[in-house]
Amino acid sequence: MAWNRRSRHSTGRSSCRPCRQWRVEPRTDAHVSTPIGIPMARSVADAAAVLSAIAGSDPRDPATAEADKHATDYTKFLDPNALRGKRIGVVRQLAGIEPNADRALEHTIALLKAQGATVVDNVEIPHLKELSEHEIDVLLYEFKHDIGAYLATRPDQPMKTLADLIAFNEREAAKEMPWFGQELFLAAQAKGGLDDPKYIEMRDRNKRLAGPEGIDAALAKDKLDALLAPSWGPAFVNDLVLGDHVVSGDPTVGGVSAPAAIAGYPSITLPVEFAHELPIGVVFFGAKWSEPTLIAIAYGVEQKAKAFRRPKFLPTLPVR
Repeated sequence: MAWNRRSRHSTGRSSCRPCRQWRVEPRTDAHVSTPIGIPMARSVADAAAVLSAIAGSDPRDPATAEADKHATDYTKFLDPNALRGKRIGVVRQLAGIEPNADRALEHTIALLKAQGATVVDNVEIPHLKELSEHEIDVLLYEFKHDIGAYLATRPDQPMKTLADLIAFNEREAAKEMPWFGQELFLAAQAKGGLDDPKYIEMRDRNKRLAGPEGIDAALAKDKLDALLAPSWGPAFVNDLVLGDHVVSGDPTVGGVSAPAAIAGYPSITLPVEFAHELPIGVVFFGAKWSEPTLIAIAYGVEQKAKAFRRPKFLPTLPVR
């Protein structure tokens, strides 16, 4: 992620084999019980190489049924001249929250234009505000199911359900929760199963509004190859007393990555400049199976932005 001076490629949900990386992320079908694979790397080239290795169908995951037809060597799309002729839409609906992030967006727009891309400004994603109405509810249903499905594969340990984890945390609260509670665990436990009609209705509605009636509609209206938005502002220090200082969206819901994540479409985040030596990035996202296009666009921007800096590993205060 841009916070860590990394390129982060979130594959389309149908593109890659399941990975055991637990995140509160949206599902995009009724059967999958494994999380989305998200290559994180030093560069777009490294992310493309990782994606080449993990892309493909998995018999345990119906959402990946068509993935083998699309899987390829994604490093062949690392073309520094790929921006020429591309049409990229700027989603201002996802901007205007954090000044440093907005500056990174403007910097990226200038880079795109200088490399021959056509930038279409003020592109609107229909139904964008409606996506947040039920997103967290859908995630809680899915988290409850998915964590249980994962624990079922671990017969060597006593925890079998989310309820077991909640009970353990309560017994060991002094050790496990000195700085925070388990509100999300409790909220998820209160939900029903994935056969709950309320869940199914919310999930299908969100997928439709984010995908065909959202991202796809925005791309088609202006004949765009991809959409662009700012990522997060500068990284903040974890504040154990007052809580995280979030100014660029709600990390439990997804922030600017939410439309693509809900739809199950790919996105890629990369740093483009710095604020007080902290990396600031942007997000490119597009239609289903558009990983090759997004990798090409991100690589072209990365070659001109040159925003990678090696970590300094500065000394810090001891934690007690």
